[in-house]
Amino acid sequence: MENKGLQGLVFETAVNSIPNVVAVCLPSGIVQFLNKAAFKFLGTTPEQSIGKPLSDLCPAEIEQEVLAMLQKAVQQAAIQEAEVSGTLLDGDPYTSMLQAVPMMADGKVSLVFLLSHDITDRIEVERQREDHLERLDTLLKVSLDLLGVNDIQHLLDGVVAAAQRLTDARLAMASHLSRNGEWTLGPCYRAQGVMPCLPAKRFSEMRGGIYKELLTESSTLRLTDEQMRRHPMWWGLPPGHVPLRGFLATRIVNGDGTATGMISLSDKENGEFTAADETLIKHLGALASLALQHIEARDQVEKRATQAEEGQRELEAITNTLAKTATDLAQSNKDLEQFAYIASHDLQEPLRMITGFLQLLRDQYHGRFDQAADEYVAYAIDGAARMQRLVTDLLAYSRIGSQGATFSEINLDSVVDQVLALLSGPLAETGAVILRDPLPRVVADETQLVQLYQNLVGNSIKFRGQQELEIEIGARQENGQWLFWVRDNGIGFPQSQSDRAFMIFQRLHPREHYEGTGLGLAICKRVVERHRGQIWAESQPGHGATVYFTLNA
Repeated sequence: MENKGLQGLVFETAVNSIPNVVAVCLPSGIVQFLNKAAFKFLGTTPEQSIGKPLSDLCPAEIEQEVLAMLQKAVQQAAIQEAEVSGTLLDGDPYTSMLQAVPMMADGKVSLVFLLSHDITDRIEVERQREDHLERLDTLLKVSLDLLGVNDIQHLLDGVVAAAQRLTDARLAMASHLSRNGEWTLGPCYRAQGVMPCLPAKRFSEMRGGIYKELLTESSTLRLTDEQMRRHPMWWGLPPGHVPLRGFLATRIVNGDGTATGMISLSDKENGEFTAADETLIKHLGALASLALQHIEARDQVEKRATQAEEGQRELEAITNTLAKTATDLAQSNKDLEQFAYIASHDLQEPLRMITGFLQLLRDQYHGRFDQAADEYVAYAIDGAARMQRLVTDLLAYSRIGSQGATFSEINLDSVVDQVLALLSGPLAETGAVILRDPLPRVVADETQLVQLYQNLVGNSIKFRGQQELEIEIGARQENGQWLFWVRDNGIGFPQSQSDRAFMIFQRLHPREHYEGTGLGLAICKRVVERHRGQIWAESQPGHGATVYFTLNA
């Protein structure tokens, strides 16, 4: 009996120290033992409960379920288990896991232990977990929807709807500050209806206060109703604004992190906004920011694409115009060359006839008339000779593009040798000194290069000064091309006139002092351009002139 008494004491001490409800009943349902947690749960005392039927003690809301478990445990001699829910004496709801454990003696059930474990907190955690998973799933679906939106207004609509679903807020608003400084407001929802939004001007005025802290200091702001009204930056509400209860907001940012909008919520259906609400709304703000940047980037791309298309169309139009102009110009040049060739060719015969008869007139009738008549005949012969030279030069000019030879590899030293041989008489008369560099082999029209060098060296002879004439003929390789020059120490000309020197029929010196048609350098320019090169001159009056030209290496 002492051992039994000691065991009973140990058992009673152990079960009284646990928070779970423990009851021991006979198979008939008569209560034999209750621990302290059971007395508290039932709101009874040992005198009121020990030896009493369990049905008299059980709360009515779980009585039938508990008695059924007891009876089944006795009948089946097996542990029974069920989840039961009800209300505690203080009115708080609870959920417990109830077990009925039969104790066997002599092959039959002698006692039944009823064990109740409070799982209210666990159930709440599971509920919160499921709710959080559900809201995360909603957030995922929302993110896919938002990233597919193509304009800001639809983005703000979707953000407001998603914010309400995620937080159970009865009041929600989203807004965006565009690049031009104007606010775009999303719909303002109040419960299931749409409420009027504040005018954009008034909203701009409200950027102070609590909104200022959100847009400049805090990325997310969560306040209880009491915290909101005691906040030092809370300025109250404008006339006509619906009441607020609590505040949860996050900002929308652009690519560099600058706040360009916000999502603001109030009046949660049950209680205050939670940390979980804050986390979700912060994620929603980040998604809205990405979607907004995507829209703006797409708008920029579309704008640039439109500009590029317009530019392409303009370029095509210009290209077509240039192509037509080039075609027209080529045809015009061709017609002009043909006209010049025909005109100069056909003029040569009458000019020869005029010159011939004038010379006969001079030779046979010189001195038979007065001196004035002899002078007139001389003037006519000189004019006809100059006209013949002009026609000859014009014919040469027109033949450069139309009757040039096929390009072949030639030795420029040989070309210069030919030119010096052709001009040997004038060179000898002037006592000119020729300075030559070794010249390369190039692919060109040999006849035209002879003509080019002959005109350049001839100009140096024609426009020589008082001192001994020096003519330098040189070349060097430069920037993947050959650079050639003919330099002299003649009378030169103003550098400002260098472009004019290469124009057709343009003369830089008076005809009375220097004969010529004004076509020599124009012919040189046509020859060089036919060889895809460039030609230019550098000169100073009294310091000679240098003519440069380039040919492909």
